[in-house]
Order: sequence, then structure tokens, then C-alpha cells
Amino acid sequence: AAAGDRVTVFTRPGSDRESLAGIRVAWVEGDLLNPADVAALFTGRRFDAVVSAVRVQTGDSTFYATWLPPFTRAMRAAGVAHFVHSGAVGAGDNAAKFAGLGWDKVPGLLDRLRDQGVGEDVIRASGVPFTIIRNTRLWPAGTPATGKARLTEDDSTLTPMTREDLAALTVGCIGNPDCLGRTYHVRDDSLTWPPPRPGGG
Repeated sequence: AAAGDRVTVFTRPGSDRESLAGIRVAWVEGDLLNPADVAALFTGRRFDAVVSAVRVQTGDSTFYATWLPPFTRAMRAAGVAHFVHSGAVGAGDNAAKFAGLGWDKVPGLLDRLRDQGVGEDVIRASGVPFTIIRNTRLWPAGTPATGKARLTEDDSTLTPMTREDLAALTVGCIGNPDCLGRTYHVRDDSLTWPPPRPGGG
């Protein structure tokens, strides 16, 4: 928005919009899981790029497999030139790179990561030019950017990151031909995990 681009945010009715207060964006309300709402989003509008920053909080292990097929079809029909998808470290087969971290002991986690992998495969097969940026271990909202995060195609990378750095890397890929067709992890060796507690405790 600061660069002068027209930005549209697709959100559920009643969703919290506080984090975008004061930023000039257009709002379209709908449900990603409703193909009619998705079709309406792209009808009569032209988008050069689409960024997905979706997170499922319900434990649904078919979420990505459900919403991404109609969404990518709608993007392709609308001529979207670039889809930047915020994915998850461990998606699909990538989880095997992190065996031994105890992910198998977290109820439902591997099922949700498998679903993320299905979603990535849908994106890759969609015909829409794409970039996937996998993330994890996000520091608390409001943490300033370190400026030291970078994208890597080393899919064994597992480091913390700030939301500010992740956002900057995402924006840097929009419309960037060097990012097309790539699946990235974020590397920032300047951060620890877990984050320090407030007050240093």
C-alpha cells in the first residue's frame, strides 16, 4: 500500500481488522471454504498478484486440500500472474527432514502438515505462477525486523523469524521473476528459540 499498489483483503465477516487500521485497503468479505465466495472475489476484479497468509486454527486436516483447488482455478481463470503462498516448514514430505523433533507426539500435527503438502502440490499443478515461502517458529507479533532473514531453498532449514521479516521477504518476491516456481524456507540465525520471555524471565 505504501508503494502505491491497490491492495484488496479477502476476509471473513466479523474478522478482526485492527492490524490493518489506517492502511488504505479494499475489503471483500467471504469464506475461503465456499467456492461461490471465491468465484465472487475474482469476478470483475483484476489482481496482478495474490498473497495467501492463511492459517487454520481448527485442527482441520483437510483445510488446504479443500480450499486451494477452487481458489487456484479461480486465480488461473482470472489471469493472476503470481501467487505467493505462506506455507509451513514440514509440509508434506518435508516433515521427514525434521524427524526426531517430537512432531509425531503433537496430536494432529503430522496430519495437518500432510494437508499442507497436498495444498502445495495443488499450487504446483495449478498452472498459476507461484512462490511458496514456508515458515515456522514465529516470534511474537510486534517484534521488530532483524533485517537478517533471507530466503533459502535448503529445505532442512528450521530457524525462528519475525513476522516483519517474513512480510518483507514476501513483498520482495511479489512480481520478482527470480522467485517464480520456487519453494523457500526462511533463515535467520540471529534469533533464538524459544523467544525470551517479556521481562527477561
